[in-house]
Amino acid sequence: MAQRVAEQERAAVITEDPDHWIVPLENAEIAAAQEQPAELLIGHEPSALHTSAVSLSVDREQGIDRVDPRKPVLNPVAPSPDVKPLRTTKTSRQLLFLHDLKVVHPQELYASDPQMLLADTHVAARYHDNRSQDSLRKENITLAYTRFMDEALGRFVRNDHKGCLDDLRFLLDQYPDDVNALFYGGLCAYNLGLYDRADKLLERAATHTVDVFDEEAAWYHAVTLERLGQAEAAKEEFARIASQDGFYAKQAASRTAGR
Repeated sequence: MAQRVAEQERAAVITEDPDHWIVPLENAEIAAAQEQPAELLIGHEPSALHTSAVSLSVDREQGIDRVDPRKPVLNPVAPSPDVKPLRTTKTSRQLLFLHDLKVVHPQELYASDPQMLLADTHVAARYHDNRSQDSLRKENITLAYTRFMDEALGRFVRNDHKGCLDDLRFLLDQYPDDVNALFYGGLCAYNLGLYDRADKLLERAATHTVDVFDEEAAWYHAVTLERLGQAEAAKEEFARIASQDGFYAKQAASRTAGR
């Protein structure tokens, strides 16, 4: 039943902007991808804006009054009915830091905490004990959003980009406009050599109405364009970033120098 529900939802995935529609990721596509060499990986730099130490430091420098992060709740709970995205604009958003990585608190994204419905095949991939798998498949399994993201980003920090992207594509199947999944999914796609996927995911994260990842997503999107061989588009993106005098301005300026 859970598998059928997931497949039906995937068949109907559309975003707010039809021009940014993304064909849903498939497990086979991720499985066939190749992890890139360590020196080519992105998103793991200690000095990256989405790390906790850097993010909070920049907020203090810019005078942004972030809502105090709450302690993550990692226990599964009953599903919440009629989860709908919120579209209100806020000057300060509540954040979580999972594995020292920035995450927008689900209460900033949804009217009620979303629950991840795990299909049978996804449950099997997350549990190693066969007897546990058999018992879990007999019922619909749900995980609280924060616990799901905690496990997904745990895979990211261990350089298990396939495992992380598989989790995040499952999240995007159910919540296709989730900015956390768009951003970290884009990083994973790049690190697996799926540059066309990274292009779309990071572009959406960079232009999302929830602008928490706008700077870092724009930077990594420009890097992706460069990797795709779209030199002029990458140059324009780097120039725009440099002109905004933000966190990645100096790095972007160095990419445009001499080109």
